[in-house]
Amino acid sequence: MSIPPLQVSVVDNWPFFGLRKGVGGRVEADAGIDVSILNTLSQTLNFTYEVVLEEGGQWGGPQADGTVTGMIGMVARGEAHLAINEITITGARETVVDFTRPYFMESSACTSPAPKERSRAFAVLSPFTLQVWVSVGVSVMAVGLVLWVVSALTCHFHEKPTVTPLHDLTFNMYRSLVVQSNRLPALLWPLRLVFAGWYLYCFYVSALYSGTLTAVLALPVYEKPIDSLADLLEASKQGFYPVTIKEISIDFLFQKATSGVYHQIGRLMTTDKHYVDSPSNGIARVLQGPAVYIDARLSMEIQMIVQGKDNFYLGRQSFFPQTYGIACMKGADYRRHFDRVLERLVQSGLVEKYKRDEFLKLGGRITGVGGKRRGQTSAITITHLQGAFFLYVIGVTLALAVLVMEKILWQRFLK
Repeated sequence: MSIPPLQVSVVDNWPFFGLRKGVGGRVEADAGIDVSILNTLSQTLNFTYEVVLEEGGQWGGPQADGTVTGMIGMVARGEAHLAINEITITGARETVVDFTRPYFMESSACTSPAPKERSRAFAVLSPFTLQVWVSVGVSVMAVGLVLWVVSALTCHFHEKPTVTPLHDLTFNMYRSLVVQSNRLPALLWPLRLVFAGWYLYCFYVSALYSGTLTAVLALPVYEKPIDSLADLLEASKQGFYPVTIKEISIDFLFQKATSGVYHQIGRLMTTDKHYVDSPSNGIARVLQGPAVYIDARLSMEIQMIVQGKDNFYLGRQSFFPQTYGIACMKGADYRRHFDRVLERLVQSGLVEKYKRDEFLKLGGRITGVGGKRRGQTSAITITHLQGAFFLYVIGVTLALAVLVMEKILWQRFLK
């Protein structure tokens, strides 16, 4: 007597459960981690199966009105014997279906647009803070004043007493600061000692500035990335909004939370724009607007590679660890047989092998997920020197303004 095939509820969700059109347009299992697990179960326990597509594309679970949606609902209503497709084991779902032992564990994260490189147009000013720049400017004027006082006090001991004007002293101290020669003679020891201290000060400041400026120009600096849900809440003030798949475990977590960061994220998710029907569409939504896609790491990594990893940034902080299991009908006897085989698959490392096999289908594009490489040096371009040209233009403009003012004042003096 032939045993009828088990009905398996699925959605199209590679790398876990990819689907294809078979003979007569019937949906069939194609490839994926869960496809490999299901095929191993089928061969080991000697059964056949047919996939039944969940038309809404939802994982589902118990709702507030008593209904059960998605793949979980199909199993709970007896429309399918089991469901396997990256299904997270949760307490709410266990009230309507029985889960096998976990066979896969991962955590969730945020995927956002790759941070843009910050403008380096005014990089010439970035080595020092405003406070340091003000201090350097004050020190130039102060040392000019000190030299003038010392020069005035010591001129009485010189055979030909002369006092250098204050503006000449200050300007020459500025020349020393920007590594230009000092044209002032130091005829007396008090002046020489002041010059010696000032030259050491200029050497130290110049070394700090040059080293820091080289690093700033050679290494690009990026905007602050979104690494966590807390970062997402902060970024929401600049227009970013969370996106996830409706009625997956993460969505239930956000909607059911009553406090904390999960609750705050859930309060942001109030319209259809916050939901997509698949990881591929979730990753695509990130490029369409200021969206941050929230899902399990593996699916996001795969889709980032497929859609161009340099366009995205995968947050470093993980949250909501989740385990995947096979959802079975309540009281189903085959669940204990599944548990026995799944335990051997996990212990032997076959589940990890199935995962690596799916990655290899990407043609070796697994490395470097999560935005452009940081810390990589780049050539100096005209953009980096905009600040220097800007400062030069300011200097020329001020010189012209002073020239015009002097001409006006001179004409009035002649009158």
